[in-house]
Amino acid sequence: MKISVSFLKSKFSLTETLKKIDESTADFIHVDLMDGVFVEEKTENSSEILSELKKVTKPLDVHLMMEKDALEKTIKEIYKLNPYRLAIPSELDSTEKYLEDIKAHNILCGIAINPDTNIKDIKKFFDKIDFVLVMSVYPGKGGQTFLENTTTKLQEIIRERDNKKLQFTIAVDGGIKKDTIKQVKPYCDTVISGSFVCMSDDYDKQIALLKEEPNKTL
Repeated sequence: MKISVSFLKSKFSLTETLKKIDESTADFIHVDLMDGVFVEEKTENSSEILSELKKVTKPLDVHLMMEKDALEKTIKEIYKLNPYRLAIPSELDSTEKYLEDIKAHNILCGIAINPDTNIKDIKKFFDKIDFVLVMSVYPGKGGQTFLENTTTKLQEIIRERDNKKLQFTIAVDGGIKKDTIKQVKPYCDTVISGSFVCMSDDYDKQIALLKEEPNKTL
């Protein structure tokens, strides 16, 4: 199980938060960037974030929550950071074109699936992606409560993947903490956790709780 830590909500400054994640046992730094159109929230300090990300050494796990115009501009800046992987909305008119472009930059490409997304509408992308990012909250805000129907959606994705004998991995983002991770652990390769880690003083302790095996006591 890989742990990707989001800095969307933290008790520390951006610089300090990124430094703490970078020095922690997390596998990735998760980067959420929003345009205020595709989702209600907007990343007002995106320039500062992009600048600070140049200082980190841990692999970047990026999710762009944007319509075409903002995505066109932002993705060029993201490419400069050479992220490990990059997820884009499945709802874009030109999703397939962007997936090909991401791959051309030697970055793992993925689609993000929102809670209301029907799997039937996006399974056409499954043979073109390296991973699926399943949102277990409605995207745009940190600190939300985990949606219980996420497990059903994960099971549906796995059935579709197995039926087509595909190899893409699965990540889950939203409301992930010590109790909710147990619901998704059997069905995914990576979880994204934000406030559970970044609202604490000891990042490694929180990450260890997420990586904890069932019935094991730290």
